[in-house]
Amino acid sequence: MTRRRCGPESKLHVFELGFNVSRRWLPAIEVCHDTDAANTLYSHHRLLGSLQRFRRKQTARPSFSQGSETGTLYVGVSPPKVYSPSAVLETLAAALGSREAASQMLSQSTLSRGHLAPSGDFILNTQQHASFFYANAAPQWQTFNHGNWLSVESALRNHAQRQSLDLEVWTGTHGVLSLDDTEELYLAGGRRIAVPLFFWKLVHDPRSGTAIVFVGLNNPFATCKAVQVLTQVCPENVCTKAGWARRNWNRPSKGLITCCSAQELAAAVPGAPQVNVTGLLRGPRA
Repeated sequence: MTRRRCGPESKLHVFELGFNVSRRWLPAIEVCHDTDAANTLYSHHRLLGSLQRFRRKQTARPSFSQGSETGTLYVGVSPPKVYSPSAVLETLAAALGSREAASQMLSQSTLSRGHLAPSGDFILNTQQHASFFYANAAPQWQTFNHGNWLSVESALRNHAQRQSLDLEVWTGTHGVLSLDDTEELYLAGGRRIAVPLFFWKLVHDPRSGTAIVFVGLNNPFATCKAVQVLTQVCPENVCTKAGWARRNWNRPSKGLITCCSAQELAAAVPGAPQVNVTGLLRGPRA
């Protein structure tokens, strides 16, 4: 944990996730984390498109770690336990009032530990491993995780590599999901480890002074009408206008995706990063 503050009214703490090299601490990711709610508002990292061709292939997927040498992360909560399939089943069964309904829902999509800063954005294996901390994750439906959110990450990474763009990226969560008029979903007691309603990604190109925000609905069971929910963050979808649109991004079962400006994100999400921009970051189809 650093002495720096972040989030709404600067009440949250900034943690660094990284590794030691010759007794020197090298951070790979910064997270703005709420220790009381056991939630991360956002993670911040650099996507070095100019170096992507040198990216090492991850040989083995590490296990997630609770982290924090000071013992301030997830006090009184066991992330491995609450993310376990049996615990998730019990959480959904309690929310839906039916174990059968919960089992049926989980047969369509499970709740996974969704990376905020994705491991695939990093060049070195040590950097990739640093992304496997629970503070860099949030509960995300697997069909969304491996669906449209993965598509957003891949499109951004490929574009950065082709254009040699070195980008500043913030990835975060907003709101709490409820299903079928249930109460808001939390994996841990005391309203801790919330299941987010939205995942968002703010991408800033310092060289051009432009930025784009991607917002995804973390609900693969939503109907097409749910696209209206996305207007809470992005009043107007500018994916096509900015050259980022993909056909599958309109499929609710894969997680609906919309795009907007950095200013609109800052207005909708308390404590979101505020960057000075001159316009939208243009995508490969602009």
